[in-house]
Amino acid sequence: MNNGVQSAFFDSHVGLRQGKYLSPLLFALHLNYMETFFPVLKWNTLKLIDKQYNDSNDGINGMLNLFVLLYADDIVIMAEIEHDMQRNLDILNEYCICNKLNVKISKTKIMVFARSKTKIRNIRTFTFGNTDLDQVDDYTYLGICYNWIGSFIKAKKLLHDKASKAIYSLIQKRQKTKSTNRCYA
Repeated sequence: MNNGVQSAFFDSHVGLRQGKYLSPLLFALHLNYMETFFPVLKWNTLKLIDKQYNDSNDGINGMLNLFVLLYADDIVIMAEIEHDMQRNLDILNEYCICNKLNVKISKTKIMVFARSKTKIRNIRTFTFGNTDLDQVDDYTYLGICYNWIGSFIKAKKLLHDKASKAIYSLIQKRQKTKSTNRCYA
């Protein structure tokens, strides 16, 4: 579509169409050795207590080092302090260069979780390669809206609105078909 006018079909010999099944598979193949690449380069992790080890009575204190979440063809990078976050972004950039991967900067955002807005305002600008990344107050990942303070009020409202629209749509379809079955909402 260009200004509301559908363009003619054209051949594309680069990339994949959005939403195709091959996209996550290729992403997984490209990132196959990511977990071994990053620790070698001193990837800075988010340290979480591993409840499985801490609940056992064998005296082992377990830590779970979490540095990245991968889902389909999305990556979430995490760090506890600014310096570590920039270092992790630099490592990811190096990984992408080594593996001839591109990151869509327009979809790449930084979100800082904090208890006060003052702490967020004092955060440095993060870069990926030579490009500054936008910092946002909230971000939707896998259908859930996260915000800087960790509240899910906006997420609940968005999910409620989506559910209400879906129920309304079902009721409308039922009324159009004049079904004798009852529909309760």
